[in-house]
Amino acid sequence: MDPEEGYLATVGGAASVVAEVAPLSERAKVPIPRGRALSSRAAERKNKRASHACEPCRQRKTKCDVRRPVCTHCADYKINCYYGEGKREMARKRLQELEARTEAYEKLLKELLPGLDSAAQVTVQDALKVPRTTSGAARKSPREPVIQESQRPARPLSSDSESSDDRDSDDDPDHLAEDINTLSINNPIGYMGKSSEVLWINLLKEEIRSYPDGIPVEKSDQLERSASGQGEEAGWTYHLDDIDISFSDKQIDAYALPPKDLADSLVNIYFETVHPLFPIIYKGLFKHQFEVLYQTRDPAKVARKWLAIMNLVFAIGARHLSMIGEDEADVWQHVTFFLRARLLGALDGGLVFEIATLQNVQAMGLTGMYLLASKQTNRYSWNVAGLAIRHAYGMGLHLRTVASTLDAGQKELRVRVWYSICYLEATLGLITGRPSALQAHQSNAPLPRSKDFDPESGPAQDAYFTALTKLSSIASEVLSQLYSTRSRLVMQKSWEHLQETMERTDRRLERWKSKLIPSLSFGAAPGNIDNYNNFMSQRVDLALRYHNIRILIFRPCVCQLELGVAREIGFSQEFNRWGARTCVSSARNIVSIITNTSGDKREQLMKIPWWCMLHYLVAAEAILLLETIHQRASKVDGGIFGDMYQVVKWLHEIPGNDMASRRTHEQLSKLLERVLSIVERETGDSGVRGNKSEESGQKDKTGWLRDDFALHMAEQGHMRSGDDLWDLERNFEMQYF
Repeated sequence: MDPEEGYLATVGGAASVVAEVAPLSERAKVPIPRGRALSSRAAERKNKRASHACEPCRQRKTKCDVRRPVCTHCADYKINCYYGEGKREMARKRLQELEARTEAYEKLLKELLPGLDSAAQVTVQDALKVPRTTSGAARKSPREPVIQESQRPARPLSSDSESSDDRDSDDDPDHLAEDINTLSINNPIGYMGKSSEVLWINLLKEEIRSYPDGIPVEKSDQLERSASGQGEEAGWTYHLDDIDISFSDKQIDAYALPPKDLADSLVNIYFETVHPLFPIIYKGLFKHQFEVLYQTRDPAKVARKWLAIMNLVFAIGARHLSMIGEDEADVWQHVTFFLRARLLGALDGGLVFEIATLQNVQAMGLTGMYLLASKQTNRYSWNVAGLAIRHAYGMGLHLRTVASTLDAGQKELRVRVWYSICYLEATLGLITGRPSALQAHQSNAPLPRSKDFDPESGPAQDAYFTALTKLSSIASEVLSQLYSTRSRLVMQKSWEHLQETMERTDRRLERWKSKLIPSLSFGAAPGNIDNYNNFMSQRVDLALRYHNIRILIFRPCVCQLELGVAREIGFSQEFNRWGARTCVSSARNIVSIITNTSGDKREQLMKIPWWCMLHYLVAAEAILLLETIHQRASKVDGGIFGDMYQVVKWLHEIPGNDMASRRTHEQLSKLLERVLSIVERETGDSGVRGNKSEESGQKDKTGWLRDDFALHMAEQGHMRSGDDLWDLERNFEMQYF
């Protein structure tokens, strides 16, 4: 056979491979014999691999032929054969389960968020902001673009972020429009938050500027400068931080004592008006030491810190006298008492370096109250209250005391000092709109006992402080959820979420009101008159705070701050109208409670919290003026006009030489005239000022209802008649325009 045609034959003729016969050096490749092709059935049986064995075979680690419904192995051994889910299916279902659980946890966190403190809220909100990176995006159709959460346009959360939508950037709480005292003192009142009535008035003034025909520009500019008293840059305020009362050109004798009759009057005013709401000192002990001092008349032998406390009590009482006009000989007498207290160590630089004591906290608390009453809100009161809180925390006043070395009276005094500081801080927070330094969840101090407590009596809790503590908690939730820079409203910009927040907080507020004891309830007519009158100060304070918080809840419905969002999602305007009516109703109740209290101005100022009455009146007037311009609740009626005039009239009739009241009266008077001019021009109704209800203190023709407490206060006071309002209008126009 020819070598070139040589073949190698395989055994049995199953296959043959041609091999080229070549010299040994050329035999680099050797043909590989191929086996005979398998039959189709055998190949199918070989290639068919058990992708998912039945569960009994998997557990026994036995080869499974994957026959359905019963494999051969299970059939031979009479085993219950069943097939479980595959790995991919199990992973998919597990992922769905985890996603559902995550959504449930997020929902739970959002529900728990209002009850957390500010620090915990920030932590939770940061956690909720983390974008999800699940495989859900991978399951999207290839044609559908995948948008990660981090890629979505978001609202700015800090002043460094740039807003992609300037729809309501002027009222965005995440930025500061102007510098405050960085290089120089250009704004003595400091930052006022979005819940501050001072900011509301200044926003209203800016809105009025968009109506150029309402008042001549030259007159408007002059009005701005004269009303603020500190230039247009800082804006208007009724606070007197632009006036420094820390020094005097007089020689101050720290150990001087006022005449006994004047001292008795000042002490009685303090304990009658301030002490029921601010029991930072023990009344019985203070009066005893006060009498002993005037018997010996040797103040040099008395502890300097106690003398400082006494002079602060004098200063607060004298500040009240200056407001009602009973110290005409020396309208700044209260400043003299305050400067004596400073010289005695009530407010000096050394307090920062001293170890906290109970008397130090008492002195700082009284100093903060006096400065709040003197409208030195930013310059001193805010700072002193913060230092007092630091000292109180340093002493552990926020905790329940079980020390055996303290008797019941001393423990109770610690509790009362703590809750007095809390009262001051809560009041300053409402006035300034700034974040609070208090963390309610960190305190477990028991509530105070009833006023003028007896150490031997039972542990009956003071009903006023019980109600006040719960109300302050609601106020903190409102400020956190609706006005804080990290609130969910700011992050989500969702009107629907805002509505839910307003409804939830309002329901909580109404539940609080329904649980008040009869002597503190302001939602029903009085039962026991004697008991009702004994708690007049506490009841008025709670009523004013309640209506102020309700104004904060529903103010967005009046101010239309989120109206653009409402339009985008097609939100029903029914809730807006109801919220606006509720907000305006609370504003009118505040006006009625303050201005219709029985008695003359001196008696009225004994029953209301006079140290912060301007806060309530300005907040109420701001809402009524905004409602008059926007007319969102309904067509503006005469009752609202009557209330706005009543505020101006009441401020004008304050008998004392109170600079803050005069400043407020001047500004609100001019704003009221400008707003009415705009309404007359736009409605074409020149008689809009005459549409005042004859019963504006009760119920007017459009159905504005006051609560029973406001009606009771109005019935006990001087009801306004139509003639009174007409006289007020004529005097108003003659005096200012």
